[in-house]
Amino acid sequence: MNSKIIIANFKAEQTKEEIIKWLNFYIAEYKKFNLVNKQIIFCPSTLYLSYFREQIESAKLPVFLGAQDLSRFGNGKYTGEVSAKMLKDYCDYVIIGHSERREYFQEEVMQIQKKILQANDFNLGVILCLENPEVYTGKIDILAYEPKSAIGTGVAEEPKISWQKCLAISHSFTSGNQIYGGSVNSENAPQFTAAGFTGVLVGTNSLNPEEFLKIAQNV
Repeated sequence: MNSKIIIANFKAEQTKEEIIKWLNFYIAEYKKFNLVNKQIIFCPSTLYLSYFREQIESAKLPVFLGAQDLSRFGNGKYTGEVSAKMLKDYCDYVIIGHSERREYFQEEVMQIQKKILQANDFNLGVILCLENPEVYTGKIDILAYEPKSAIGTGVAEEPKISWQKCLAISHSFTSGNQIYGGSVNSENAPQFTAAGFTGVLVGTNSLNPEEFLKIAQNV
């Protein structure tokens, strides 16, 4: 049986105090949930990657870490940027091309392509977010189909429709991991894996550790 993938994208939401509470709850409760054959990836703010890594190693949590973004440049005179070379010591994956990066930071195919190649150069697993067909070179580990209409709205797209749209854009990628993102919750998550997705990318509902655990259990 292939593992289901459940990604928590915490976005720019939590303070250090809130993260400590979140992790304390997760560490205390996760064994009560059926997480067999589940690959879980936490994607906190870059600011907190080091803290997450320390806590994960201390508690021996069976999870991976991912960054929410990375620079399209290498190391150098790029004030405010965080390069793939910097990230590789702290995480296993990186989210690239999220719809919020496209909308609020005007990221386009050229910038996203550069980020993919930077991640590839330092063996960071690429979680590429797409809604429409786009062509990229390089290694894509997880393809996340995320309809913009479902991001942060609380209204997920119909699972079977999402799967057909994902298939239409995934033919040019070699990744066998195609997941859904957009208003995922513990009730609709299993509908997406039943439709064909190998997992889910969880945004707002990842901020509640109990709800996130229920999602991970249900897919």
